[in-house]
Amino acid sequence: MHKISRREFLKYSLAMAADSFLPQIEVPILAYHNVSEKTDRFGYTVTPREFRKHMETLWKEGYTPESIDNFVWGEMQSWGKKFIVTFDDAYPGQLMVDDNGEIERECAYGILKEIYGEKANAAFFVCFDKNGSAFGSPGKEKYILNLILDEGSCVGHHTYSHRFLNTLGYEEVEREIRMADEKFAELLGPRAAAVKIFCYPGGEFPKDKRGMDIIRKRFVGAVRTRRNYAVSPAPYPPGRYLFEIPRIGMYTGKRGERALNKIIRGLYDPLSPSIPPRLRE
Repeated sequence: MHKISRREFLKYSLAMAADSFLPQIEVPILAYHNVSEKTDRFGYTVTPREFRKHMETLWKEGYTPESIDNFVWGEMQSWGKKFIVTFDDAYPGQLMVDDNGEIERECAYGILKEIYGEKANAAFFVCFDKNGSAFGSPGKEKYILNLILDEGSCVGHHTYSHRFLNTLGYEEVEREIRMADEKFAELLGPRAAAVKIFCYPGGEFPKDKRGMDIIRKRFVGAVRTRRNYAVSPAPYPPGRYLFEIPRIGMYTGKRGERALNKIIRGLYDPLSPSIPPRLRE
């Protein structure tokens, strides 16, 4: 057994004491899908007007966007109201560019920038269609993904084709992740190394520990949609919670308004484990 030195003991004790005085940061992470005038029967698609209303409401309540990278790495600031915007599935309405490569004002990210200016930040969890395209913009994927990184926002990993991991063997899980990795490398070159955060398609975990281990080995954290707050990993060291970071699903109509109201009133539950015991380390 390793015998801890007096110096190591003092260093550890001071670190633990410092951590005990640091406040834990609670931040709502919003999960959006499509942003379009044409809504769907499941309520996943919000209109641009609804998205604008959500962002304006948060702005009026004093919330500012935070980087999900800062969240995962424990580098968030401990003051002020923070929230994180995430977009799944690389739908066109999330981020569109015109013929000059400028961000369209009425796409979701354009609205976010209009309201928050240089503080605008979002995470885009990208998957690809059968032709290897994303954002409904064949031929523009490379430009859009690099633009996201240039903006200081996050390009996240959502597998290649959005297959639910609880329906796949671990070899198929590895294939889905590897195919997306190859596509990111093709589109981003060396910048593909920045794709370090994962999103479970459909919020579903792999069905066995081998599939889960692939995710833990490849990524630094992973998100899924649940109806509660996510709590920043700072000041405690990274652990299993980083692979079950909960988000709040944002929907069209009254359902979205209720979610927003719960955020503002602080009615969501604190973080609790959600990974089944069989999948834990």
